[in-house]
Parts: sequence; C-alpha cells; structure tokens
Amino acid sequence: MNSLYENVQRWLIQENYSYIEAETEEDNFKIIIKNADTFGNNLEIFEPKQQANILVIGIKVPLKNNQMI
Repeated sequence: MNSLYENVQRWLIQENYSYIEAETEEDNFKIIIKNADTFGNNLEIFEPKQQANILVIGIKVPLKNNQMI
C-alpha cells in the first residue's frame, strides 16, 4: 500500500468513521463510508490508478429523469 492510503485510513480511524474497503480495477484503493449524508448516500474516497497521489472524495447522487434531461 502507499502512503496516501495509509494517511486516509489513519484519518478515518482518528475521526472514528466506520468504513468498508472495495477493490476495483480502476483505482489503487477505494474506501466507502455508508450513509454519509442526511439522504443516506455513500461517500467514496479513492485514488485513481491513472492519477497517482490524487485523492477523490465524492458522493454519487441519484438524479430523477427530468433532472438528467
């Protein structure tokens, strides 16, 4: 593992977040925090393989059909 992963893991443990680790072929690591916001969406933290040392933190928000148009 790399130091970015270890730093994120240490940060989450220090802040007392419970998380799960997911393996993907596109990312060096991916951590998911379930129900991170008030709407029950999951927070994803990952490092893309094609962008080393870049940390992505985001929530996928489902859109309704009229919002996608």
